[in-house]
Amino acid sequence: MRCLLIDCDQSQAVATAVGLREEGCKVAWAGDLHAATEALQSQIPDAIVIDRFPPDENCAAAIRQWRASGVHVPIMMIVDAKGLDHRITCLDAGMDGVLIRPFAFAELAARLRALARASTRLARDRNDPERVGLLDFDLRKGEVSVRGELIPLPPRQFKLLAELAQAAGSVVSRQTLFERVWGLAFDPGTKVLETHVSHLRAALERAGVAGAVQTIRGGGYQLNVVADAEAGAATVSA
Repeated sequence: MRCLLIDCDQSQAVATAVGLREEGCKVAWAGDLHAATEALQSQIPDAIVIDRFPPDENCAAAIRQWRASGVHVPIMMIVDAKGLDHRITCLDAGMDGVLIRPFAFAELAARLRALARASTRLARDRNDPERVGLLDFDLRKGEVSVRGELIPLPPRQFKLLAELAQAAGSVVSRQTLFERVWGLAFDPGTKVLETHVSHLRAALERAGVAGAVQTIRGGGYQLNVVADAEAGAATVSA
């Protein structure tokens, strides 16, 4: 696995790179987010690891820029236990997961492999849109449309919808969504999932796909989208 490591502390970056290489990763280093952006313009790695960066740089803005430019590889951030608000901001900007210090390099490598597998599964056919009922996904661009009309979704809501679409007609548990969409191995006990589902439902309803995302009490969420021929005026099953 080819990793781009971002760390403004060069001595710590060396130690992290050594640890990752011992776990079988090939590591390139960038000293700040600007250098990382330049590196991404020449070569896309298999994963991005963000550790320390200069305090005057905006990590969330950089992640949004990378996602908008077509960088869809997993992004993992190494963090201290404090700074929950910053972690949530970066997750909502398109980051895939966090790892809290202290950590073992074996776990970091394993998390990167797990995120890479999920990314590969989601993008198994990146060049052609994938249709689920009325929804056409362009996984390379991170876009979804209905009858040729683009549904504007931020990266986190697109990823949430794509995960539900992967299991269309089946229930996806809250824990599975936290793992695959937020990169969290636990339920943070907040309303972040419910909030994103609410915004996603509203976006789908504006596009004429009302009621597609169902809440399964005690289970999770389920996407039920029917095809055009079956839809008529009602585009989804109730």
